[in-house]
Amino acid sequence: MTLRPIDENIIRAVAAVNPRTVVAVRAAGAVLMEAWRESVPAVLMAWYCGAEGGHALTDVLLGHVDATGRLPFSIPTDEAHLPAFGRNATAITYDRWYGQRLLDRLGVPAAYPLGFGLSYTTFDFNGAAAEQDGPESLRVSTTVRNTGDRDGRHVVQVYGVRLDVDRAGERALLGFAPVRVPAGRSQVLTVPASLRPLGRWDVSTRRLHIPGGHIRVEVAAGSGDPHRRETEVMLD
Repeated sequence: MTLRPIDENIIRAVAAVNPRTVVAVRAAGAVLMEAWRESVPAVLMAWYCGAEGGHALTDVLLGHVDATGRLPFSIPTDEAHLPAFGRNATAITYDRWYGQRLLDRLGVPAAYPLGFGLSYTTFDFNGAAAEQDGPESLRVSTTVRNTGDRDGRHVVQVYGVRLDVDRAGERALLGFAPVRVPAGRSQVLTVPASLRPLGRWDVSTRRLHIPGGHIRVEVAAGSGDPHRRETEVMLD
């Protein structure tokens, strides 16, 4: 779950003499970074990006293209915030408590939450509106404003929280959409969102059931975004 000790030592040693160090992490999943992430001003999740990965990394580091990726998972601060793992287990049952949902339940912040990602510019949302347009879907609209001084690309995320049934307060990602906005300009964006993550499995009919009732819809730049915009919808 961490880099090798020698890699962490190198990061700290380089950052000690060069405060403008950027760490590019090549991995396919979450990597715990607590031993060194506060020592550097920037971390880039580079993934396993293939033959053109070097050119892509250079373009992002030099600012030729905006850094527009967003985390498809959360990165915790401690292995204790992950589901139990038994190295020698021959069978194990996992429930729904994993990832960002588990961190929210534990009440502990992520090092980097689900959907997190930065850009070379900054963005803001103006308002949020949502309407149900099908038995399992919503249309969510907001105005995205580029508040920085260079063009950029944002990934607008829609989260849903049930307010009046069991599991009330649980946040689920319902949809997302990218948008390019020139510096200082605004763009109206409509994001298609699925209600299925808020559904419940009916064992008798073996079908997913989406209960009616109130949900809070959040337009955000990631799970737990303090600047998110909210609205409410009554499901049919």
